[in-house]
Amino acid sequence: VKGRVFMGGDDGHLYELVYTAGERWRQKRCSKVCHTTSTWQGLIPKFMKSAMSPLEQIVIDEERGILYTRHRNSAIYVFDLGPGCAGTPQRVAECTNLHDAAKRAGPNSLGRRLFGVTEVARKGELSPSSVVYIAPVSRSESQRLHLVALTADGRRVYFSTTSSYGVWSSSSQVPGVAPRPTDLRARLVRKCPEAASVTGRMRVEYGFYGHGILLLSHTSERLAHTELVLAARDHTCALGGGVRRELTEIVATSPINGVVCAIAEVPVPRALADLAPRHASGGHPVPGSSGREEMLLQHILPPRRYVILSNVGLMEVDKLRPIDLLQQLLREGNKERVLQFFKSHGVGEACAMCLVLATPVATSESVEAAELASLFTSQYGVPGPDAAAIRRALTAPAVVADAARRVYEDPSFVGEPIQEAEAPATPSGGGYGASTPASTSAPAAKVHFSGALKGLVIYAARVLAPVWEHSLLHEVKSGGHTKVRLRLSVATLRVLEERVRSLEKYLHGRECRRLAVHRSTASWARGAEGPDAGEHEPTGGARRALQQQVANKRQRVELAAEQEAQEMGSIRAVLLRAAEGLHILRVLSEKVGEDLSQVVDKLDATVRSHLVRGTGGRAGTSASRARHRHYTTLRDLVSTQEGEQVIRGLIAAAMTHHMDASRASEVEAMGVELERRCPTFFHTDDRTFYDARVVLRKAKQAKDPAARASLSREALVQLLRVPSVVNLPAVIPELAELRCWEGVVELPLRASAARDPGGLASRPGPEGDAARRMRQDNYDLVTKELKYLMGQDEQEMPLVSSPGGAKPPNVRDLSSSEKEEARKTLLTIAFNAKDKLFHFHLYQFLIALGPQAHQELIQRQPAHLEEYLCSLAGLPSGGMLHLGLPPLEPLGKDVMGSLQLLTDLYLKNGAAGQAATLQLLLAQRKFGEGMRATSLQERREHMVQAVKHVRAPAAAGAAQQASALDVDYFETKLAVLDLQMRLHERISAAAEKAGALALPAAEVQALQQKAASLERYVSDLTELYNDYAYPEHFWGLCLEMLHLAKYSDATTIQDLWDRVLEAAVGSGDLMGGRNLAAACEEALALGKKFWPNEASLPLQHIALRLDEVATGTWPQHGEAVPQETAAQIPQVLLDMTDGAAERLRRAYDALLMRPSARPELRLQHLRTLAALMGRMARDLRGLMEGGGAPTLLGRGTLRDVGNFTSLLERYALMARNLPLSPEATGPVAGLFDALFASMPAFTE
Repeated sequence: VKGRVFMGGDDGHLYELVYTAGERWRQKRCSKVCHTTSTWQGLIPKFMKSAMSPLEQIVIDEERGILYTRHRNSAIYVFDLGPGCAGTPQRVAECTNLHDAAKRAGPNSLGRRLFGVTEVARKGELSPSSVVYIAPVSRSESQRLHLVALTADGRRVYFSTTSSYGVWSSSSQVPGVAPRPTDLRARLVRKCPEAASVTGRMRVEYGFYGHGILLLSHTSERLAHTELVLAARDHTCALGGGVRRELTEIVATSPINGVVCAIAEVPVPRALADLAPRHASGGHPVPGSSGREEMLLQHILPPRRYVILSNVGLMEVDKLRPIDLLQQLLREGNKERVLQFFKSHGVGEACAMCLVLATPVATSESVEAAELASLFTSQYGVPGPDAAAIRRALTAPAVVADAARRVYEDPSFVGEPIQEAEAPATPSGGGYGASTPASTSAPAAKVHFSGALKGLVIYAARVLAPVWEHSLLHEVKSGGHTKVRLRLSVATLRVLEERVRSLEKYLHGRECRRLAVHRSTASWARGAEGPDAGEHEPTGGARRALQQQVANKRQRVELAAEQEAQEMGSIRAVLLRAAEGLHILRVLSEKVGEDLSQVVDKLDATVRSHLVRGTGGRAGTSASRARHRHYTTLRDLVSTQEGEQVIRGLIAAAMTHHMDASRASEVEAMGVELERRCPTFFHTDDRTFYDARVVLRKAKQAKDPAARASLSREALVQLLRVPSVVNLPAVIPELAELRCWEGVVELPLRASAARDPGGLASRPGPEGDAARRMRQDNYDLVTKELKYLMGQDEQEMPLVSSPGGAKPPNVRDLSSSEKEEARKTLLTIAFNAKDKLFHFHLYQFLIALGPQAHQELIQRQPAHLEEYLCSLAGLPSGGMLHLGLPPLEPLGKDVMGSLQLLTDLYLKNGAAGQAATLQLLLAQRKFGEGMRATSLQERREHMVQAVKHVRAPAAAGAAQQASALDVDYFETKLAVLDLQMRLHERISAAAEKAGALALPAAEVQALQQKAASLERYVSDLTELYNDYAYPEHFWGLCLEMLHLAKYSDATTIQDLWDRVLEAAVGSGDLMGGRNLAAACEEALALGKKFWPNEASLPLQHIALRLDEVATGTWPQHGEAVPQETAAQIPQVLLDMTDGAAERLRRAYDALLMRPSARPELRLQHLRTLAALMGRMARDLRGLMEGGGAPTLLGRGTLRDVGNFTSLLERYALMARNLPLSPEATGPVAGLFDALFASMPAFTE
């Protein structure tokens, strides 16, 4: 046990031979230590000590760390060695009276029946209950029973060393964490083997127990010689119901010469022993598998061989397994006995054994068998005896293999598959005597498969069990380094691979033979169904029914046979993939070495996450720290896409490892071998790819630029043939390093097209998402190189460089001018590509770089640029923008930058109308939150740009487009937006003022909500008027909206003017005349916007209201303002109308004609009119002197002067005729008289 040597002697003590590397003070190099005595016991005199019985046997349970000793007086002692058998032996339990202990054992009080009778030892013989042999019970046989003791008469007593491990306890323990021994209790007893009981009481000489097999030698009164007895579990079925007889055992006897002194088992070769059934987690033996190990591993292990030492000599004995018995029966060729074997073991088990014999790796007598043994000896270092055992396990005689194939394919042995007959569909009775039709959704008929499929399933499951659900790799700590190794040795993997391949090869041949027979049978059937086939058909109804029944059964058999063939085909596909997976793992270990960490470390993060299950590593940890022992299983490798990625990743890493070490020949040799032996994992395309990688490495090492370019081109041609298998992240940097820019662009595009031939990337759904991610990763490799060439990124230097040879020019060593030239070349190649999705990806990358890339895109105008830019906002491309498109969704700043680029592109191509439409759509886009929010000022900027583009087309074609657009529509949109912004400003100010005045919160909140709603979208004029301006009493804005809408209803407009002027008057000081000044100011501000639209600017009404304010008669009665203040009215009216005095005169003329006007108001009208007439007089004098342009007054002729003077006389007369005092009317009439006198025509 780990180099420890234990000894025992006649004194009954347990000793250990302790040895060290050197001698020290008071410690010799080799010493004997007693573990059963102590220092204080040495002080007791010998006559007071009880003599211990001699120690006769020491056994160690290495799995549990327990040592047992058996003494001559049948006493058994238990010593705890600690976990791993590394501690000092501590005696923890003992059994000194086996007879009494066994009486309390079960099952069902069997111990009382076997040991309840007092036994008397004969003279010269041992007591029947004396213990002659003990052996530990392995965990694979039982987790609860730990030790078996063999008595002198062949009875067996099973012990446990912990109270929690009761025989019938249902508590389970964690594998590998067994409790330490505390006592020794007999739990179960068994009587002596039945075959020996007929010869009288057994006298056991020696015994051996292991793996559920008891082997003992004995003599008896009726035997004149020694007999060898073997007892093992019975693997046959009960004759009644076919249930396994788990509690029974078979017994075999054989006479031998001499007295047996010792029995031992020949160890199973390590390459085969590792294939024992184990738990998927932890690799511990499966409880209870030892008794079935003979059945579970008879396909891979040779017969157990025992060496018997007697006083005559040595003898080797093989324990025959069921498969060995079947092999003998097949040699004999007795069909009845073979059929009996099938009945005894069950059709499934028997077919599985036939399949093992029918699929040997090589026949026993062939040269291949001898080469197989020498291969394991020379290549894997397996000793000669172990190699011979492996040869016996993997081979079978040719006669036996041929007979096994015939039996396996014979329906009389394995049965025929058949489909159950479908029950006739009987209609169910409905209500009122009606019947409902039979249901058409009947379940599919059950198929009973033949024993051939059952045996195949059993065999395939057993042959793959050691690796199917177990981690293939494990970690070994070596100093500060963590090594990754295969869990099974290379020799073991070779054994499994050969077994799986031989099975798959046989299934392939069997399927080919089945198809050939099926085609020939179908051909014969078509020939038999000739035109005369119906002439000899019987006419009897019973016979026709019988024939129909036979035909139906044959059809059900054929359908079941076809389904069974499909199931076998599926199993064969799994076996083929499993064999290839095992071969790849084995080749990796053979080519790279036992430590695979150097290959695992080359895997990318995605593949490593598939290889290592449940890593639990934190982000940022190194690869060695992130790896744990839960590596992937063979099942994952051969049946999942992730497993295939792992296989391909390991192959790629191994190839890279060899190329980094400049071992190109090994790369080529490995590629040839993998192509031949693993066609489903490593195709011809894979080999082409790695050949191209070798050429690329040669190009990197070439010194001549011409040779380097030629080799790069040669490698690129090979890579373009197999783009779907190219490892792009590894190859693209190499092509860039060699300045092969065509390959940098073309290879990812070809790979994307090959991996997505149906164009799924342009479709929605999960498949489309996966295809888009794949293309994104491929396109990123191109933009990564482009990013470096544009000075946006620093690429990482390679961790491993090829040793030897001159270092080629590296893409990272380019000068600024060389980078610019390479960038232009790469962009030219990229812009000429036909992959639209790649163009979209490239434009996204370039637009993100900034204005310089924008200008280059505009200058080059590559294909699909407009389509890409339009797609960002969901717009139609190809010049199809129009004003009827729905509002755009909220857009982020990056998309806005792209659409500005689209505007510049339209302008560059002379499509100013499209640019204007785009800007208008941007101004009217929906409101967003956060980074997608849009302010009214931003909307106005877009609107201003739209108006600018639609007013000033840049080319003739754009002018034609612009003419098709309504320029007034764009200007009106801009004006409406300006009104909306002013309205928002006023409502916001009103909300702030309301909050400052502590008005009710509901009113403040309502104003704030209105202000916020105005920012969300561009409102139409009707909504602004009805929902915001009019309810909030913004009368000036209401007038502007009506003016913009060209509204002409005089009543509404005059009413709004009244509200505007009334609000202005109310804001002034009635006592100081400021009310008139406020009204004039408001009238002037609005009038200048509306002139010359007299519908929006009713001059007569405005003049009336201003004069009424001056006289104090509107909006309420009050004092008249001083004449100095009222003198501003005519100037305001003139400024409002751009000096249109004649139009104002006509308005006042109409006011004077109104009969309802009061004298004071008429006097004010005349006073204002006098000021207007003064302005007209100056204009008329200017015309007469030749210094002015013609006006409404005419051209300044005498006739015109006469008309003007007539008006002056009339107005002066009207002033004098007013029913007012001369003091009030005289000054006004004097104003007209003075103007009359100042006219040039009358001064001459």
